[in-house]
Amino acid sequence: LLPPPALAAMHNLYARFNTLFGHTGSFLFALVFLVSALSHLALLDKSPEISLDIAHVDFLKRLEREGCDYAHLRFNLDADFTPVWSWNVKHVYVSIVAEYAAKIHGRNDVVVWDKVLARSHGPRLALREVKNKYVFKDRKFGLRGKHVTFRVFYNIVPYMGMLGYKRAGERNFTFPEAYFQSPMD
Repeated sequence: LLPPPALAAMHNLYARFNTLFGHTGSFLFALVFLVSALSHLALLDKSPEISLDIAHVDFLKRLEREGCDYAHLRFNLDADFTPVWSWNVKHVYVSIVAEYAAKIHGRNDVVVWDKVLARSHGPRLALREVKNKYVFKDRKFGLRGKHVTFRVFYNIVPYMGMLGYKRAGERNFTFPEAYFQSPMD
């Protein structure tokens, strides 16, 4: 007697490869999920050591034609990302954000500087007298005498797993009451 056609077709080469690859794919997916979850959990209680200091303001101008205040500042940043740097970290994106209250929008968040720390450069930053990388303007002339909080944010970019966006440090600063320009301008 011959087996029924359904049973004979179940053991052909195509069906065996399909079963093998299906099980292998499911196992690898579960393994990647487990590794990424464990590496994310390992970083939950760790944070980098950050020290941010606003060195000085180069100038604070009133730009009549654009209808805004324009500031240029310098800062010092010491950061050690060694506690959050692991085998699963591909890059760390670091940014400094100026947060302040505004008349029109309520709260403004302005990115004034950022950097990507690649594995080849290492997990440490020691920056002195660094200029803001991006333009710091406020519409409707609202920077004079303004209390601003500069916050350091970082985003861990893993090889596999979830991105993590966290705040690491902050520094409060008050802009001068009067417009001025440095002698270099």
